[in-house]
Amino acid sequence: MTKGKKKSKYNKKIFLLTFAIAIAAMATIRHAAGIKVDIRSAVVQTQETKSDLYGKVEDVDWGSYDSSVLDPSKITEEEEYVPSEDNDNEETERSEESEAAADSMEQARMDSIQNASQTEVEEDNNISISGKTRPRTRIRGVLSYSKCFPDSNYLQIQSAHKNGVRPQQSRTDVQQLVNTNALVNITNSPYYYVEHLSHSMPYLVPKAQHLLNTIGMNFVDSLCAKGLTPHIIMVTSVLRTADDVERLQHGNPNAVSNSCHCYGTTIDISYNRFMPIQTDFNGKTPEPTRFEEKLKMVLSEVLYDLRQREMCYIKYEKKQGCFHLTVR
Repeated sequence: MTKGKKKSKYNKKIFLLTFAIAIAAMATIRHAAGIKVDIRSAVVQTQETKSDLYGKVEDVDWGSYDSSVLDPSKITEEEEYVPSEDNDNEETERSEESEAAADSMEQARMDSIQNASQTEVEEDNNISISGKTRPRTRIRGVLSYSKCFPDSNYLQIQSAHKNGVRPQQSRTDVQQLVNTNALVNITNSPYYYVEHLSHSMPYLVPKAQHLLNTIGMNFVDSLCAKGLTPHIIMVTSVLRTADDVERLQHGNPNAVSNSCHCYGTTIDISYNRFMPIQTDFNGKTPEPTRFEEKLKMVLSEVLYDLRQREMCYIKYEKKQGCFHLTVR
């Protein structure tokens, strides 16, 4: 008989030793790589470290970001949604949503300008230490135009009754009040510009004229303090007679018969157009500066301060592009 090969008595020991070393190596690799092995389901899950989580956060453009989400004081409770019963309610909701979106975009622009203004002010203040220029103040604006200037026409009409003249039927009647100094002409002033008035007259009661002068002076002073190009405000509507209101209603159905403008106490100031101050007097009227958000924000600061001092009521008119204000 042929004698077979002799089996090695160490094969089993070598196999167990090799298996133990492999298991120890896998455990070491798993601990170093942060991998958790689920033996029952044989699924490998990766634990994300803090650095991985932070690495997935996208860069945010804070200049165009809505600051209301960051400031708890600006957060309001959400209203409960009520399903609309007809198309009119749906259109109203869509209109409110579009206005809210417009307010959000407007707030984002204001936040961007405020951040840029803060940077410019810090740079200028650093330069001013060496005596090269005077310190500047930053552009702050207001929290919200609609919320900071909410005074309704009903509230303003009460103040107009108290501080104004009686409404006049025609422009001839207005001239009689001018002759008795109950109304004053506001055409010529270095602090504001009265544009061509087609449906109103440039007359106010003296108290309202004083308010308009204060607004104009404070606005110019604020622009200089913030290092902006000097401009003056533009007045777009003043005193109206009954005949003026009737003519205005033909082209503007929203015009009311009992308007605050009939009492000589109310002024419309544009926030989309500002008249630059001329350095050379060539007899020509310069072109107004249009849709400059910085000028609008500075004007809002001036008006908000006067409203807080209870000198006037103010309504922010979105469609008309003006601040509608009445002296108190």
